[in-house]
Amino acid sequence: MADPAPEKTAAEIRRTAYNRVVRQAQLHSIFLEKLDFDLKPEALTVEKESLKRSLESEVRAFSFDAEEGTCLGSIQWKITMRHRRRVLVRCTTTYLVLYDGIRGVEEEVARIFMENIGKGACYAYLRALFAQLDWASGIGSPPLPVLRLEPRV
Repeated sequence: MADPAPEKTAAEIRRTAYNRVVRQAQLHSIFLEKLDFDLKPEALTVEKESLKRSLESEVRAFSFDAEEGTCLGSIQWKITMRHRRRVLVRCTTTYLVLYDGIRGVEEEVARIFMENIGKGACYAYLRALFAQLDWASGIGSPPLPVLRLEPRV
């Protein structure tokens, strides 16, 4: 008689559901909801190499409708450029990211999907927008880095 298959752990069940969402989800739309750009004049006079850039992101709001299969995230990105301790450039954007086709999963799995995939979906738009702002303001900084996300499932 064959041994029964071992029961899956909670993490394995969550990973299986997450992978199903990745296969099912269809990006419906991405909208720029908010943009705030602030440039201090000193940013144009300091050595470009002395400006230290940081990039942060956060899913600020999240909505999941299991019946409709829709998932909406409000994703905020913050880019700051500092010279020593003083912030000379600040760019804050918020994107609305909407997916549909997500069925048969718990809200927690849809939220993890938005954290991992939703951020990546709008990052290309952020890079293009910031490149334009950087050029128009005369900062001349290097392009934003390639996004490296380590999915937490």
